[in-house]
Amino acid sequence: MKDFIPSRLRRFAAGVLAAAMALTAALPVQAANPTYQLNAPVALLMEVDSRQILYQKNMDQTMYPASITKIMTALLACENAKMDETITMSYEATHSIDYGSSHIALDTDEQISVENALYALMLPSANDAANGLAEHVGGSMAEFAEMMNARAAELGCTNTHFANAHGLHDADHYTTAHDIALIAAEAVKHQDFCRIWGTVQHDVPPTNKNVLRNLWTQVRMLNKDGRYYYEACTGGKLGWTPQAKNTCVLVAKQNGMKLMCVLMGVTTAGDMFNDAKYLFDYGFEHLKPYQLQNREGETRGAIGYNSSGQAIGKMQLGYNITCLMDADAQPENITVEWTVPEEPILGSASGVYVTLTMEDSAQSGQHQLLGTYPAMVVSQQLYEEETPAPAAPVKKDPQRPGFTGVLITVSKALLIIAGVLVGGFVLLYLVVRIRYEYRKYKRAKKRREMAARGIYPKKRTTVGTAPTRNGVKK
Repeated sequence: MKDFIPSRLRRFAAGVLAAAMALTAALPVQAANPTYQLNAPVALLMEVDSRQILYQKNMDQTMYPASITKIMTALLACENAKMDETITMSYEATHSIDYGSSHIALDTDEQISVENALYALMLPSANDAANGLAEHVGGSMAEFAEMMNARAAELGCTNTHFANAHGLHDADHYTTAHDIALIAAEAVKHQDFCRIWGTVQHDVPPTNKNVLRNLWTQVRMLNKDGRYYYEACTGGKLGWTPQAKNTCVLVAKQNGMKLMCVLMGVTTAGDMFNDAKYLFDYGFEHLKPYQLQNREGETRGAIGYNSSGQAIGKMQLGYNITCLMDADAQPENITVEWTVPEEPILGSASGVYVTLTMEDSAQSGQHQLLGTYPAMVVSQQLYEEETPAPAAPVKKDPQRPGFTGVLITVSKALLIIAGVLVGGFVLLYLVVRIRYEYRKYKRAKKRREMAARGIYPKKRTTVGTAPTRNGVKK
């Protein structure tokens, strides 16, 4: 048959087949595993409410954040200012930003509300609005940066340092995907923050220095008419500098599940949005709530103490956790690591945690560390309940008896004497009775023996009657 097919056509078909096979081999075996398709060098997918890490790629690597820094700026503004407060822009706030960087042309001495400054901060990523908020909340931009670092430490960030409120490049301004996720998870607790960063378009009314400003979001996943629209997306913040490249923090909610995606160091915005869509799809399609609880015999025993540091009993610690798990993951491969204080309080699981780790599977793209969760007390027992100690005798002070006591004592003595007398009389009666019965028995026995030998004892006669023998009177 090949004689009827030209050699050039055969070579072309073979090339197409080889290319198809190579392309197929380059794709991941399981669609649930995003490792091989992500363009971002740093990525994280987290469940917002529980802070469970669902997928991560270099999440603890320090990176330049660019404008996702503004999430921390907005958080501090929501925590320390009211939406209707007025900001008066200073010369330094309006003129210290880099030429050509994003702004809304705020002017010196221009007045704008905190709320509208936040819209400018989050939608077009205005750096001048970031400086104005920093001065209004912190007193100065330098003092606000100190507030940012202190708040980051409070939230558990370990590899973060902020040098400014806007995120323009500074060698001493860095964070990690995990740290910025912790900051954003705290920020989305505020309704004002969620409302603002989830807005597509907002108009800033005229101020004392400028006319109405029309603001649009940079998050293309929120734009229904855009190429990268994602219906479940509820808000987000983007960033870009030449050093940081593309960065983003995005949140999507579907079927009661709220997921946060963090991407850093992505070359193009298109790759970043594709990565975000892939991670969100992975989370919503492959991760389901799964209840994990200690099996019988898998609890942790611990000595329980009181507040004075004294061991007073023992208790069994366990866990009952609901977390998200990949449908292809194997729950039986989960290992548990306990964190227990040196002197846990009896009946309290305060400070007791379990860290759940799952062995990675070729069919699951889920992060191996399922998370660290609070434990609970399954049972407890005081030492006294287990082996009660005998009660110590109560010593009473000797007291002099009163009249009633004397009467009771005499009565008891008389009763004892009466008892002894009655007992003696009964004993004497028994002795006499036994002696009498014994003598009676002996006499009866003797008569029987004499009768057996034909000897009969003489009978006593009455007075005045002559004795007879053989029926003959004498």
